[in-house]
Amino acid sequence: MVLRDEVSDHANFSVIPIIGTEGVGKTTLTRLVYDDKAVEDFKPRAWLSLYEDSNVFRISKAILESITSKSCSLKDLDEVLAQLEEAIFGRKFLFVLGDVSTENYGLWETLKSSFMAGAPAVCFMYCAILPDDYEFEEKELVLLWIAECLIGEAQGDERIEDIGGKFFQELLKRCLFQHSSSHASKYRMHDLVKIMARWIYGETEYSRSDDVLGVNEQREEFKKTSHSDTSARSDEKNIFKLFYDVDNLRTFVPGLISNNDNHHITDALLSDLLPKSERLRALSLATHSITKLPSLVEGLRYLRYVNLSSTMIRTLPDSICLLPILQILLLRDCSHLVELPSNLRKLINLWYLDITGVNLLREMPLGMKELTCLRTLLNFIVGKGVGSDLKDLEDLKFLGELYVSRLQNATGSQDTKDSILKDKKALKVLVLEWDFQLDDTRDELVEENVLGTLQPYQNLKELTIKGYTGTRFSSWLGDSTYSKIVVLTLKRCERCRVLPSLGCLGLLEHLTIKGITGIKRIGSELFGKDCSSPFKSLKTLCFEDLKELENWDPVEENEHVEIFPCLRMWGIRGFVPKPLTVLRRRGRRM
Repeated sequence: MVLRDEVSDHANFSVIPIIGTEGVGKTTLTRLVYDDKAVEDFKPRAWLSLYEDSNVFRISKAILESITSKSCSLKDLDEVLAQLEEAIFGRKFLFVLGDVSTENYGLWETLKSSFMAGAPAVCFMYCAILPDDYEFEEKELVLLWIAECLIGEAQGDERIEDIGGKFFQELLKRCLFQHSSSHASKYRMHDLVKIMARWIYGETEYSRSDDVLGVNEQREEFKKTSHSDTSARSDEKNIFKLFYDVDNLRTFVPGLISNNDNHHITDALLSDLLPKSERLRALSLATHSITKLPSLVEGLRYLRYVNLSSTMIRTLPDSICLLPILQILLLRDCSHLVELPSNLRKLINLWYLDITGVNLLREMPLGMKELTCLRTLLNFIVGKGVGSDLKDLEDLKFLGELYVSRLQNATGSQDTKDSILKDKKALKVLVLEWDFQLDDTRDELVEENVLGTLQPYQNLKELTIKGYTGTRFSSWLGDSTYSKIVVLTLKRCERCRVLPSLGCLGLLEHLTIKGITGIKRIGSELFGKDCSSPFKSLKTLCFEDLKELENWDPVEENEHVEIFPCLRMWGIRGFVPKPLTVLRRRGRRM
């Protein structure tokens, strides 16, 4: 049990109780395990006994002295616990506490908080609000953590969502999260881990509406609730009535596992509930069949996070633009949404906007350049009318992730001589999309010029170009100065006749080229001139649907040139030429 390395049912540490009457050999068994060579890599280690006069301060101090081999002169418990947390942070430790009885078991429970500090414990405790069996994406949870101010401030060029991502991966590494068995991009919490999160959170902080359904005696306890989710029940009206007396609700995510068609919030119910939630910080109505957001939302002055993804809303009330500290607005896959509020520019603290999959939107409202706090913009829709155009992006200095669509609407009047994105040092992820539908209005020279004006700064890590109709890519694409690119996707650029030189992108790990039907030949230019180790970091390679390709010039290895040294998986679909010999020697086929 001590050496178990598979996914654990416990937290970032395991508790193994050894119980028995006096004299049966508990200490002997423990000593055999403690001294075994198989556990030598557990460092630090300590063995202590909890005597009758033991207390948290003495035990914490004794553990600290044992694992540091130094005397501790501290007199304050908080200082001792802080040093103990630092000593075990990120390390594999083994502690034995002997002579634990029902009278002093509470000492161990108090010490538990110190051991939890090796992971971002506060973010973990917040997960107590998640419903049973709920599967979540990393970004979904990180954004909720940010809305609740659990992550802190980002320093330098680091994005706050990247910090949250590190916290998430730390919890995953410690088996507090598990990979979903049914969705590659999703995760879940084991039931026992979730029980522990709720226990740590405490009864005064966490309450589920189905725990108090029909139990009037618990209504006063429910009034202390700060966060709540609601699981599927037939009597929806009675469930949500329980929120009417809640006066400090901060996170409202009703029915996150809403697989039941009868489980949803109506427009009328929402209008009745929101005025009673003045302290709300995070509101998620994703996947519910609401058609509008009440205008009285402006009264929720603490609201930082609004998620209306996959709802049936057609418009947003202008009053949402009066929320003073709204930071995150998620409208992904709102298939009925036809326009954004004209005063969206007033959300000056907005730093995350996601309208991906909102296909009825035709342009961005005027004044997007005033949203200078934006870090993530998914997506910026280039329109034909009087809305914001590409030049507005120049003023969004702190963008770290950007998706621009309908670039076929960009014209010469919107272009500039200098790159719109060249000074955005924080930009790490960029998606540039033209519509896939080709017609006579598409001018390849204009599109080549537009792509040139969208040259990013060299810190870029992920780049996707879709639907571009120029005959060649801009010279910056494939330039060795973009050596930090890790993921590159070129898709449905149908008129392009030549692939850029990509071999010298030293950190490129994943390359996908699909539907570039204008290419008839792939030559050595793909690998880069005078490049001694083309694609030296590439792990996955996918070529697909290159219908006109007739020839792929062989580029073989020699004592001076090594190709694809790290390749693990490759796939070539939809055209005749046989794979390069070197590919057959690398990795496995998709």
